[in-house]
Amino acid sequence: HQMRTLAWRLLLAGSLAVGTATVLAVVMARSLGRPLVALRRAARSIGAGDLGARAPTGLGAPEIRALTTDFNTMAGRIEELVAAQDTFVSDASHQLRSPLTAARLRVEGLAHTPPKELRSEIEAAVDQLGRLTRIIDGLLELARSERAAPLSAPLDVTPIIVERVDAWSALAAEREVTLSFSPTDTAHVRVSHQRLGQILDNLIANALDASREGGTISVRTESTDGTICVVVVDHGTGMTAEQRLRAFDRLWRAGSSRTELSGSGLGLPIARKLARADGGDIQLRARSGGGTEAEVCYPTGR
Repeated sequence: HQMRTLAWRLLLAGSLAVGTATVLAVVMARSLGRPLVALRRAARSIGAGDLGARAPTGLGAPEIRALTTDFNTMAGRIEELVAAQDTFVSDASHQLRSPLTAARLRVEGLAHTPPKELRSEIEAAVDQLGRLTRIIDGLLELARSERAAPLSAPLDVTPIIVERVDAWSALAAEREVTLSFSPTDTAHVRVSHQRLGQILDNLIANALDASREGGTISVRTESTDGTICVVVVDHGTGMTAEQRLRAFDRLWRAGSSRTELSGSGLGLPIARKLARADGGDIQLRARSGGGTEAEVCYPTGR
């Protein structure tokens, strides 16, 4: 009798244990399954073209919540890139249409141009093709800057500035513009030599574009707590507040008489992209007394 009672007790305890384990398994499966199902549903929506779809956060185990957060971050980045690409293609198509049409009309008109006017018409057509080439080069450079990866090695920016100032000195002298650089203390920051060089090329070209004969362009470095800035200052015509605000819009141009240096409307947007690839940024400020100060700043604590 005692053995029978013990056997029933053991059977009952075993049944309870199995039942409890089954209930816990079902609960755990549901707690794991619901967020994974939601994550899968969001992934399918994005794959179907709904780039705004996101997985609900705060569900499931910590590992699943972390996965959901990373997934939503990735989805947001994809949405930003696709939107930027759509805007870029739209702007580029609009901007390329104008010089292509102008060049085509110029070339078509050559057949009916009197010989004495032929040279000037050919030069005008070549100018339009040159502008088109600059726009295409700018578009390619902007596309490369979108994929730029940050570097890990800190560099002294002074030799880079000296190199670019020397490279532009001959053209500045031809324009009768004084281009100078006043080096300060050694400034190390995590930047790409090539990217900073391209940024300085753009800023100096813009400064030359805005300068009159006899003008001056100065380049300097400024160091504050946690930041190093390279500042390019011209004493030219300056820019309005609206022009400074719109200067970083793709394919926007303020208008200039010197289009061989700039004028595609892509220079500053490219420069800002290159600066941000290294954790920096570019700002334009009005200079007291006329002219513009363009500064590219990088954090030193990275």
